[in-house]
Amino acid sequence: MRWEYQSNVNPEELFRQIFGEFNRARGGNMRGFMNPFDDIFQNFQFRGGIEANCNISFMEAAKGVNKTIEVLEVDQRGQRRRREVMVPIPAGVADGQTLRLSLGGGQEVFITVRVAESDYFRREGQDVHTTAFISLSQALLGGVIRVAGLHGDLNLRIPQGTSSHTEMTLSGRGIKHMDSYNLHGDHIVTIHVKMPVNMTEEQKEILREFAHLEKDTPGTITGVDKSSFRNFRMRKPSSEQQESSDNSSDKASEPREQSRPVDSERGTDAKGTLAKVIDAVSENETVKFIKKKLWG
Repeated sequence: MRWEYQSNVNPEELFRQIFGEFNRARGGNMRGFMNPFDDIFQNFQFRGGIEANCNISFMEAAKGVNKTIEVLEVDQRGQRRRREVMVPIPAGVADGQTLRLSLGGGQEVFITVRVAESDYFRREGQDVHTTAFISLSQALLGGVIRVAGLHGDLNLRIPQGTSSHTEMTLSGRGIKHMDSYNLHGDHIVTIHVKMPVNMTEEQKEILREFAHLEKDTPGTITGVDKSSFRNFRMRKPSSEQQESSDNSSDKASEPREQSRPVDSERGTDAKGTLAKVIDAVSENETVKFIKKKLWG
């Protein structure tokens, strides 16, 4: 059996009922406009949703928080009353995002979340950006620094030869995706090299020596003439270096000066021992008897 459907509705008439038609006899005003949904809303007694705002901090938006807000509720008799509602703010909510919460009894509240800015973090989507400063020696030789993250401090390894404004990514250390169970953005750290301002003369001397050894320098360096590098390496030592070298030479000469009296003492002891041996031999009775026979 084939079932056929036939409609007796005029499409043009249906179009006029939905979008309304103007009453031209009344001067072209809008009083003749008919909204076909008016009867529907009146029959179902639609009261609409309640709107509210909720202010939270940047860290509360990143980690999630429960906030209590006050809403103006309308009961079934049309009377208004204030009511406190606990709103669970999920981790990763963005500024201006609207949350929907049921109040029961056919009523809902639409909460617009306002997230305050952070002095340290900057958000782009689910990623967070921060800035970290390192010293000149750390930039040249490398090292490890500590940076503050969303959920605690993090160790960040600085490679040797890191330039200023280098971006380093800590994967999975950003803001949580609201529509995912365990997916997070990244934490991106922008490195800035903090140059020394007040250097000692010793530090300047070390930098000058480094400048003489540096290659492919774009331009010149104040106070450094690479053509006189040999003279620079043969420069006179500073007063502190001269004092240290004098002290070293004095210490080196002390054992030599002390060796002379030791040698003389050793010679004196040897001479005394020989004299004692000779005296002992001379006093021997056998030796005296031999001398008497030979020389009378």
